[in-house]
Amino acid sequence: METAARTNRPISALVVLLCAALIVGVGFAGRADSKRFSKKVIRTVSKKRLAGAYAGVTEEGTPISLRLARSGKITDFVVPISLGCERLNADLDGNGVINDSEPGEVTEFTKTVTLKSAPLPGRKEEARYPLGKTFEYETPIVPEDQPAFGTEVLEYSIKAKFKDELDSGRGANIYWPIPKRAAAMRGELFAGSRNGPLRSQQPGFTRCSLSVNGHTSSHVVALDFDVKKTGP
Repeated sequence: METAARTNRPISALVVLLCAALIVGVGFAGRADSKRFSKKVIRTVSKKRLAGAYAGVTEEGTPISLRLARSGKITDFVVPISLGCERLNADLDGNGVINDSEPGEVTEFTKTVTLKSAPLPGRKEEARYPLGKTFEYETPIVPEDQPAFGTEVLEYSIKAKFKDELDSGRGANIYWPIPKRAAAMRGELFAGSRNGPLRSQQPGFTRCSLSVNGHTSSHVVALDFDVKKTGP
């Protein structure tokens, strides 16, 4: 009997130790899962991880670069774009005016311009995206009776947004700073130009629309792009 009692004591002690270890482990896991950073820490760390230089390509494979400033604006946005254009060459009546019902000769051509955008302000600010999550800019609308003939104006709009799918999965938590992998955006832009009043019929009047992968269609074609952080 004494031998049996001695044998059971180590087993009982082992069970107690295992149970105690399990309870402690559960306690630590619970505290780890409930760990929260203050909003100040989240903002500070997230801002450092998101601000900086970004680079990438458009859907046509052309390079694009920008900088997300600590002020909450995208600056230094530069990208080459293609425009499909139509130019009126001559008048039919010999008096410098082209008849609307019988338009003059038209030359079609494509040209490449480097778009350098004005700053894109961010919106929908939150602790994990202290600089903003979506950034947009659109040039002021040019009235139909402007610009003066021979003066070219470029109208464009740009929208860029952080990729939601990169702010999820392993290591993602609304109470933690943004993960480094989330410093990547996708966006789109529209563009067009003209060198005179919208309905000008003068020879030399040229109107252009954004051309994407060889396709041009006024007001509907968008150029998509992707960028990710490349430096401070």
